[in-house]
Amino acid sequence: MGNVAKRSIGVAKRSFKIAEQTERTIKTSTIEWIDVGVLAGLYLVVIAALPAKVAVLTVKQNVNRMRSSHLAKFIGLDTPVEPGSQPVDIKTERALRDGDVVSGWRVTSPRGIRTHPVTGEQKMHEGVDLGTPTGTALFAPAATVVLCGDYGGGGTGASFDLDGYIHTFMHLSQCTPGSYQPGDKFAESGNSGSSSTGEHLHYQMQSLIGRKMYKEPNRSLLASVLSGKALGATSGEFTEKYKAAIAKQESGNSYSSVNSGSGAMGKFQFMPETAKAMAGKCGLPNVSSNEFIGNPDLQEQTMDCYVEASGIDDANENTRCRKLASYHYSGDPDLYDDGKQQSYAGKNYPSISNYTSTVCKEFQ
Repeated sequence: MGNVAKRSIGVAKRSFKIAEQTERTIKTSTIEWIDVGVLAGLYLVVIAALPAKVAVLTVKQNVNRMRSSHLAKFIGLDTPVEPGSQPVDIKTERALRDGDVVSGWRVTSPRGIRTHPVTGEQKMHEGVDLGTPTGTALFAPAATVVLCGDYGGGGTGASFDLDGYIHTFMHLSQCTPGSYQPGDKFAESGNSGSSSTGEHLHYQMQSLIGRKMYKEPNRSLLASVLSGKALGATSGEFTEKYKAAIAKQESGNSYSSVNSGSGAMGKFQFMPETAKAMAGKCGLPNVSSNEFIGNPDLQEQTMDCYVEASGIDDANENTRCRKLASYHYSGDPDLYDDGKQQSYAGKNYPSISNYTSTVCKEFQ
C-alpha cells in the first residue's frame, strides 16, 4: 500500500474518531444520521487510494451500513427484506465476566475500567479478552464482508457489520479480507500490536446507530466466531447457564471434587474415560486424572466441548437441559423422564427423571 493510501486511511480513522466523539455529545436522535454523512464523504476520499480488492470490500460493507440507516429509510433507499429472509437477531445477554468460558476459552479481561497492562493507566477497556493461543481460528457467524487492517496498539484486526453493529477482533496473527458464508474461517488469533502482553483475542462491539458507540460484547456471536457454528445455532448463554446448574448439582462448584465411589472428578464430575474422549474429540490436552483435577481451565473447556459435541438441541430450553443432564448422568439423552431408581457399584442413586428435573429447575 502506497503512502497516499496510508495517509488517506489515516484521515479516515481520524474522521471516524471525531464522529465517535461527536456521537457521545449529541443528545437527539439525529445522531443516527451521522453514519450516512461520514461514510458518504470519507469513502469517496479513501476508496480512490485503496487497492482494488480492499476498495470493493469497503464499498460493499459500507453500502450495507448506509442502507440500514434511518436516513436511507426516510428517502426510500433502505435494503428490502426478501421473502423468507430474516435479519440476524443479536439478543441482549448477561455481560461476560472474568473467568467465564466461551467455546472453551476463558475470559481474562471483561469490559470495564481496568489498569492498562502496558501504560498502567486506569482506563475503560471497551472489549473483552479471551486467552486464546496464537493460531486459534475465527469463523464467520453469518454471511458477511470482513475487512482487515492495522489497529496500531491492537495489531492486526478484522471487522464486519452484523445486525446494526460493527464487530471487531484484534491482536490477530492472520486475517484475510473477503465475503464469507457462515462457518468460513476468516482469521486467526495471535499476539500482534504494541498493547498486547501475551497471546489473546480482543473482541469489541460498536453500534452503527444510536448515541452510545460501544456496547457490551455479545456472548452468542463470540461463541459462533470461535466454534464455527452459524449464529443462531450457538447458545453461549444457555451453555453457561447449564454448566452452572450441572456443577451445582454434581460438585457444589468444586474443581477438586472426586467421587470416591465412581471416580468421577472435577467441577462437572467427568469419568476419566469421558474426559479423555473429549480431549481427543476437541483437541484438548490429554492429561492424567490428577492433572485434570488441578486444571480448572481444562475442566471448563472439556464441559464446553461435551455440550457442543453432544449434538443435543431442542427449542424448549428445559427439555434441552434435561436431555443434556440425562446424557451426562446415564449416557442416553432420551431417558430424561425415566423414573426408575439408578444404581452404580452397589450404591443407589436418584432416578434419571428426578436428577434431570433437579438440575434443570431454573430452566422451567
